[in-house]
Amino acid sequence: MDRRISGRLVHACLAGARRRGLDVGRALARSGIEPEARTVTTQQYARLVRHLWTALDDELLGFGPAPSRLGTFATMAALAVHGPDLRTALLRGAAFYDLFAIGVTIRLVESGRVARLEFTLTGFPQPADHLVELVLGAWHRFASWLVGGGLELRRAEFPHGRPPYVLEYDAFYGCGCLFGRARPAIGFDRAALDRPVLRDEAALTPFLRRYPAELVERGDYSGDVAGQVRKVLAEGGPDLAATAARLAVSPAGLRHRLRAEGTSYQRVRDRFRRDAAVSALARGDLSIEELSRRLGFSEPSAFHRAFKRWTGTTPRAYRP
Repeated sequence: MDRRISGRLVHACLAGARRRGLDVGRALARSGIEPEARTVTTQQYARLVRHLWTALDDELLGFGPAPSRLGTFATMAALAVHGPDLRTALLRGAAFYDLFAIGVTIRLVESGRVARLEFTLTGFPQPADHLVELVLGAWHRFASWLVGGGLELRRAEFPHGRPPYVLEYDAFYGCGCLFGRARPAIGFDRAALDRPVLRDEAALTPFLRRYPAELVERGDYSGDVAGQVRKVLAEGGPDLAATAARLAVSPAGLRHRLRAEGTSYQRVRDRFRRDAAVSALARGDLSIEELSRRLGFSEPSAFHRAFKRWTGTTPRAYRP
């Protein structure tokens, strides 16, 4: 199933561009998005963000006191990727952004067993809620990619209140989210800072090409094996044994590889089912009974319980 996300994300994304006087109607048309669309595909959303980056020459999407020129994040990444470990890479990235007067300061804070990447925004002329969402997602994806995947967040923190599209947050971050906090931040296990950087500069281009679509498409937050499992599940893989057979490994071998990426078959499967359910419910083209059957639930009541556990709400509440 193609993943769809709330159209409210689109309007949140456009707020900075409107302030800068950009023709947002043209931006929507160039991205293939109807102005009143209730849901959009992840590819439409990605096209919109990329169009705004280019049209504004600003990776802050017009929200900041000064633009962050196109290519700033890529240049930072090219510097950070040469760090020996994740700690060094993140510190280099934070120091790089200190060179620019764009109102964004990044700090790595270590305390006990938790590492926090904190962001301070100063001089922003309007609320930048959606920019915060993108920035936290981008830095998490980048950090996880540097070490080969499997960097799971303990929590994500936001200074703004719960947005109307809060259900999308679980797919974005895969962790508990706290609102009304002092500053934006992501927290993860401190031990991960000692993990070696496994990527090189040559691998940066394909990574950067996938963003921002990857932020709203993927929900496993892990490396290559978890991604392969999701592909098998999308093709109708029914259980662990059948999925392992499709990937030409034993069930024990598949469990071991997923564990090495910091995840499990059940976790990947649950997140795949959640993403597929949210997308289908947003489209509204399947009955709940048919959707529960397609996702492999024995009865609709089992699907209801699982969906409530995943999202905190009922399937019917997510209908358009």
